[in-house]
Amino acid sequence: MKKLLAVLLLVLCLLASGCTKNSKTTPVDDPAPADDPAPVDDPAPTDDSASVDNDVIRSPFMGISFAIPEGWTVLDRQTIAARIGANEAYASAEAADVLAYHIPYVELWAADGRGNAVQMMIENPPLTMSDGTSVETVSDYMDHNMNYLPETYRSQGIEISNEERGTVTICGRDYESFSFSAGSGSNTMTQTMMAAEKDGYFYTVYITSVGEDKTQEILTRFSADE
Repeated sequence: MKKLLAVLLLVLCLLASGCTKNSKTTPVDDPAPADDPAPVDDPAPTDDSASVDNDVIRSPFMGISFAIPEGWTVLDRQTIAARIGANEAYASAEAADVLAYHIPYVELWAADGRGNAVQMMIENPPLTMSDGTSVETVSDYMDHNMNYLPETYRSQGIEISNEERGTVTICGRDYESFSFSAGSGSNTMTQTMMAAEKDGYFYTVYITSVGEDKTQEILTRFSADE
């Protein structure tokens, strides 16, 4: 199980950085890789940062909240940056500064320490995936994940099952989705990834559950902010 978790969480970290070729950052004074082009003049999706209040995570950009399950913790900005191989500039940067370089901005990451996790991020298309493919729509994004990720796991000798491509509704908004399970029996991890477009940006949610599939239970913890 430990080997399975290690491999799956490694690929999950690649997912969290958008699977982009330029997702890893170096110790420079901005959140982008040193060889990336200058930032583009894109409008900022929001000036408000995600927040945690009374065990509820709020995302101002999408106007949704996530009630944190008991026993889970919310990762701070430094830990999120370290998990995706980013630098201190990424940890302290505003969303608009990161997105100007077409680097995904992971605004929320909650986990329970056993592999179960929820990640929420804003992404600025087009996205260049790790195989060089460019995606410009959320449909293309999920199609790419469907075609690419299971094979990545299989190349590590991990069994893949329950692949499902479709849509998921969160707080009245339809998200393009793809889910699959990796491993077998009690040593199974299920990953569900969902993306919706708003104001020219992607809003992406990743749910990972270990053992019993807790995806539907976790989805019930989302609600619309008043």
